[in-house]
Parts: sequence; structure tokens; C-alpha cells
Amino acid sequence: MPLAEHDSERAGEMREADFLAGGGEMGERIRLHHWATTPLARVSDWPQPLRIAVSLCVKSLLPITIQWGWPDLIVLYNDAFIPLLGDKHPSALGMRLFEFWPELRPTIEGMLETVLTKGTGALSEGLLHVYNCRGFLEERYYTVSFNPIVLESGMPGGSFTLIDNITDRVIG
Repeated sequence: MPLAEHDSERAGEMREADFLAGGGEMGERIRLHHWATTPLARVSDWPQPLRIAVSLCVKSLLPITIQWGWPDLIVLYNDAFIPLLGDKHPSALGMRLFEFWPELRPTIEGMLETVLTKGTGALSEGLLHVYNCRGFLEERYYTVSFNPIVLESGMPGGSFTLIDNITDRVIG
């Protein structure tokens, strides 16, 4: 593809991502990410429920992450989620969840499978996570709500996951 044609295609794709405007750092990172190299494909091909969920995610002040597709679990997240990722940010964007965060698999895989195969939500209060996100193991407690993102077909496409860090309350 000639460079000018590639630039024109890229500009068109960025216009397609205007629903991310006002979404802070992660809105911009998602808009500029080369999604065509991931299972999500080009932003212009994303289903409307995913676009709406990502727009809500990046504009939220609470930590939110989206895991898209079972069993891929491609990750998108907002600015408020960045501190939870530690040094996994920004490389986590567009990655498969358990490829970059394998220590979460035993704790949340079953809940995500339920959300993405049955379309029912899952809630875990006081969920203990022990993981390495800053070069050492940390113990944290969260209340996590996994919520299905339903496609026009009625099938779940992903999980809209809200996270509340309750570590201070649990330990304190």
C-alpha cells in the first residue's frame, strides 16, 4: 500500500475513533493503537456495544477494564485503572489478559468465563489478589463487578469490569 494511501486510511480510522474524545490518556492510547494487529481488528469494525462500553470506560473516574472475547480476553482500560497495572502499563493495552497477568487466572478466570459464555454478571467482594505489578508481590483486596457487554445477537461479547480497591478497609 502506498504511504499516502496508508496515511489516508489511518486518518479515516482515527475519525472512526472519535467516540473516544475526552477519554484522557487511555482514550488517546486506544484511539492511536494499531488494533488491526489484534483479534479486535480495526476500530471501524468494532460492534456498537463495544464502542459504547469503551466510551463509558475511558470517561469514568472509577477503575474500569474491559475484557473482550472468550477465551481471548483482550484488555482495554481507563486512566483510573493505570495505578492497578503498575509497570504493566501501557503494554497491557490490547493484550490477552492472562498473557501479561497470569497470576490473576486462578482468581478470576471462572467469573470471566461465566460472564462471557452465559451472559450473567459476577460479583466478588473482598477478592484477594497477590500479584507483581511493581517488581514485587503485593497483597490487595478488591470488590469486583464483572458485567456482560451484550451484542446485538444477544450473546455476550465482553466484560465491563468495575473495580473498587478496598485494601485499606480490609487491612485497617
